[in-house]
Amino acid sequence: MPTPDAEIEIERHQEVPGLSPVAKYAYAQAISAGAFVFLAGQAGLDETGQLVSLEFEQQARRTFANIERALQHVGSTLSDIVTMTVFITDWRYGPDLVRVRQDVLGDDLIPSALIGVSQLADPAMLVEIQCTAVRRGK
Repeated sequence: MPTPDAEIEIERHQEVPGLSPVAKYAYAQAISAGAFVFLAGQAGLDETGQLVSLEFEQQARRTFANIERALQHVGSTLSDIVTMTVFITDWRYGPDLVRVRQDVLGDDLIPSALIGVSQLADPAMLVEIQCTAVRRGK
């Protein structure tokens, strides 16, 4: 366990192979800080920045795939997620979100927040997920 005055190694991962490019938006896809990984909000975007579908379930599945890709890039996995914040544009998507989340994460229960918003960065986006994970061995 590091002491309170110990230096924590911070790595900024602006671009993650296979994820939508973010350089023009001036943020990083992920930051590793010691044993923790903080992911930027992920959505149902392909590697070119285009939505994979206008349907909720396809966007949600791609969102989780993007989260998994980002976590693998920094040395973590979906089972290393310790907290999650989910933004949806319509409460009727709640049951679909639960189903997709269970399909992807199984029985791993994660503390999370579900927030309804009127719109995300792209008006056609229906879901965005931000999460924090740990890196084993750090």
